Amino acid sequence: IALERETEGDLLLSDVGQ
Repeated sequence: IALERETEGDLLLSDVGQ
């Protein structure tokens, strides 16, 4: 489930970047 958590973090980072 580490991959799922990493994806969530990526999405969060993308949101912040936007």
